[in-house]
Amino acid sequence: MTQSQIPCKASFWATRSINDPKSTVSNPMTPQPHPSINLEALPGRTLAEATAQEIQLELIRRWQFNAFDGLDIVKQLVEHQSLWQAVFMDRLGVANRDGGLPLAGMIKLRDLPYNEWNIDTLYLLCENIVKANELNQKMNFENLGGMVTIYTDRKEVDNALGSGRTEQVIVSVWWD
Repeated sequence: MTQSQIPCKASFWATRSINDPKSTVSNPMTPQPHPSINLEALPGRTLAEATAQEIQLELIRRWQFNAFDGLDIVKQLVEHQSLWQAVFMDRLGVANRDGGLPLAGMIKLRDLPYNEWNIDTLYLLCENIVKANELNQKMNFENLGGMVTIYTDRKEVDNALGSGRTEQVIVSVWWD
């Protein structure tokens, strides 16, 4: 059995061959059409059928803590999907000056055996500042318990994305 064919009990998980042409990833720097996401269809799809973005949305949908309600957030994200290009949720660690593991960067790994996905920050990639502001206004993250930061500094965004020469901005929403 290869690493790409690890069986799981959940119907959402399926095997995928490394040589499967459907499993190839296109160059992320090449503009791709933003596929429409159908929230009602997600639970019936296998992992092999789901896009990477749909998998991220499913992880977000399953989670609820303090004021964060993943199902409500995902419903609103799908409703306003024309305003963002990509979304994921994480708890980022802090770079270790000694070059070792990131400080507090393995909390999710520590908690996975207990079926805990220890995350606190939603990150959204938006095409430009206009769409980021409109998304923030329509989703009203503050009323959902989140603290919003919109990153527009070109150098900072380009460095974070590992790219450049775009008008993209990053919206960060942190929940306590």
